[in-house]
Amino acid sequence: MVDISATVYESGKVTIPAKFREKFGVKVGDKLTFSDEGGELKILTKDQQLEQAQGIFRQYFNPDESAVDALIADRREEARRELAEMERLDKKDSMQ
Repeated sequence: MVDISATVYESGKVTIPAKFREKFGVKVGDKLTFSDEGGELKILTKDQQLEQAQGIFRQYFNPDESAVDALIADRREEARRELAEMERLDKKDSMQ
């Protein structure tokens, strides 16, 4: 790892060295996210944030299964349970 220093100006601006802009694909107008991770400043690009979000998403979904198909299956099961509950309540009401 190579450390390169940069100056923070009175306005709070800092120039990201060209080597890092090229390596991480940072272009003029890009939005970066700054965070405090264990007392260290972390700067993320939009692509890095997307990769992190995808990593979190993968923890909860099987990569071999379509998330859309899983959502539809869950909704159908929920609808089936709702219908069964409505029928049970209708039956109960008709017995009274």
